[in-house]
Amino acid sequence: MTQFIESFFDSNTPNFKLWSKKVADAAIPDSEVLFKGPMLKMSRKTNKLKERLFVLTSKRLYYLKSAKVPKVRGSMDTEWVRCEYLMEEHANERRFCIRFIKNLKYCDFWVEREEDFREWKARLSRVFIQSDFHEKFNAIKMIGKGSFARVYLVEDKITHNRFAVKAFSKEYLQSQSKGKDSLINEIQVMQRLEHQNIMHLQEVHESKNSIYLVLELLEGGELFNFISSKSSIAIHDVGRMMRHLLDALAYLADKRIMHRDLKPENMILKEKTDLSGSTLKLVDFGLSTLCDVPEYLFKRCGTPGYVAPEIINAPSNENVHYTPKCDVFSAGIIFYIMLVGHSPFDGKSFQEILKQNKLCKIDFKHPKLKKHPHCIELLQKMLEIDPARRLSAREALDHAFFKAFGPALAIPEPKEQTIVENIQEFREQTKRVPQPLPDGASFVQREGLINGEVNTVNDSNSDGGILSLKNMAKRMAATEANSKRESIYKYVLVKENAERIVS
Repeated sequence: MTQFIESFFDSNTPNFKLWSKKVADAAIPDSEVLFKGPMLKMSRKTNKLKERLFVLTSKRLYYLKSAKVPKVRGSMDTEWVRCEYLMEEHANERRFCIRFIKNLKYCDFWVEREEDFREWKARLSRVFIQSDFHEKFNAIKMIGKGSFARVYLVEDKITHNRFAVKAFSKEYLQSQSKGKDSLINEIQVMQRLEHQNIMHLQEVHESKNSIYLVLELLEGGELFNFISSKSSIAIHDVGRMMRHLLDALAYLADKRIMHRDLKPENMILKEKTDLSGSTLKLVDFGLSTLCDVPEYLFKRCGTPGYVAPEIINAPSNENVHYTPKCDVFSAGIIFYIMLVGHSPFDGKSFQEILKQNKLCKIDFKHPKLKKHPHCIELLQKMLEIDPARRLSAREALDHAFFKAFGPALAIPEPKEQTIVENIQEFREQTKRVPQPLPDGASFVQREGLINGEVNTVNDSNSDGGILSLKNMAKRMAATEANSKRESIYKYVLVKENAERIVS
């Protein structure tokens, strides 16, 4: 039986039709085709099932009369359409139904062979909202918890592949200002992304009470945690990690997307191995946006200490627009921290950090930078206050700093303690407890975000530290006991005192 749940993604579209026969008479480019195959469609004239050819792209599902007659007969816009999978038995024969639902409208197609049905399910799960989360996955353990989401380690019951799943309460999101819009924006952005240095969104599921984002599992932990655990590290490996980060930013810029919350907590290693063999992944697109939309969902946002000047100093009452170079500035701050051991916008309180970030005065004559003179010019160009003069991510990748890292690179001391000591120093500094932002401040911040990695979880702890799985339960209890205390690093959507359990 169809579960006509009140979908989180439904809209009040007048005269909505799930399936359209008004299709342009044009061939579907092969480059856009994700999958094609037959399914059975009910004929209204004969009331019998007839085989038709279906072609899936990331944006539409088309049906054609047959492979021999490739004219498109109809199409469905895939955005926010939910799939349900049913099995029917008739006269001791089984057939499988794929039901597409949106705005309380639905249509059915059938597949006779179970192997074809499984193939269609696998293909459709990459494009459509799924509704079989509990049937498909086994939850192994909860690995993180925040104000409006929990993260679980799960395993696919058939393939045994493991993923990280962010679970959101629909009721809670809908109760928050911009809660629904924010999550929809995050999903829309992530569905556009497929890059080796960006966390992959595998599937989106919806149940009666929850939204589940099935994400690539990253097991290497945060980059800064990894570095601080070592005795020494080569500047070559630092350059490799910065290249991974800038590769991701260049890809986003080509897609006209801005991340807008780049910071060490959002740089995660995929593998548990040395940096020479690790893949850095950029995660958490909760504040990301398309550059060219008429109005950004959040205009002034990010984490103070990392925010580009064009964002943090933008008038709060104006419809501001900026470019992907804002992310290059944040990447420059991270690079600076690795080389110096503290942020250029340091302070003993939250207000000081915010003030320094706004003034944007950066010390490029710091004694520690003299150890890496080949980095100074790149830093200066990435941290240029004027975005028109700042390097783009792709321009930064062409800098001599990265070109120097070739097979013939000769470094007198392949590994050094300086970078490790810098990160350890920075982490110690972040343990200082800053004062909360004054009431009425309009700047949108983020608290420590849950990234879904197994090793560590970023919680909204006031000392800025990283929680391991061993002490996470203790911290959760303390957080709930003090739920009336407002977190310094807040989520955009909610405050800690509104936390609910995702069902």
